[in-house]
Amino acid sequence: GGLYYSSKKLLAGYQEAGDELMKVLLHEGTHQLMDYYTNKDLLPWFNEGIATNFETWDIYKSPKVNIFEAQFKSEWLEHVAEHHQNKKYTLYDFKFLLNLSYEKWNDSDDPSDYYAQGWSMVNFFMSTEENFKIYDKILVGFMKNEKINKILTEKEIETLAKKWIEDLDYRIVPMYKHGKEHYAAVQTWIKTKKYDAKTMKDHVYQIEN
Repeated sequence: GGLYYSSKKLLAGYQEAGDELMKVLLHEGTHQLMDYYTNKDLLPWFNEGIATNFETWDIYKSPKVNIFEAQFKSEWLEHVAEHHQNKKYTLYDFKFLLNLSYEKWNDSDDPSDYYAQGWSMVNFFMSTEENFKIYDKILVGFMKNEKINKILTEKEIETLAKKWIEDLDYRIVPMYKHGKEHYAAVQTWIKTKKYDAKTMKDHVYQIEN
């Protein structure tokens, strides 16, 4: 594992992380970046949601490609998809995490459900340009020390929760069931000499790298 110690501006990755060290440093480095950028105490779903999304990023790829690939590469995809299939997320779940403090987050015996849902909520905000505008609105609000219920109206929160649940139904769960397998096959193909790398990036991703 690793940590980012805000008061001392200390970022550390432990040797025990092994092959996961880069992922750990990206996760904790995201906390460091957000701390320097906002100089605010962010709500955990937002702070951890960003970090769990960025921990899978490849620093040599564009944001668009990384956002696309985060759907397949994250360990939280399976957690979220399995939870939603067995016990569907609800408006209550969305609103609960939206207001959860770090104190209550850390008091949980197993906060993995919180991390998974936080990952899915931020991934949802990053999935389209329209959603990203809401993400940006929330970030700006936090930087002004505004509470989430002042940044977003009750109606906006309910609308977002509905869209997030639809995103789980029509993107995240199908991605887990079918897309991840295809993505793995593509990554195996990339490592062979049977294709042209530039063509792959141009025609499979359909976005600039």
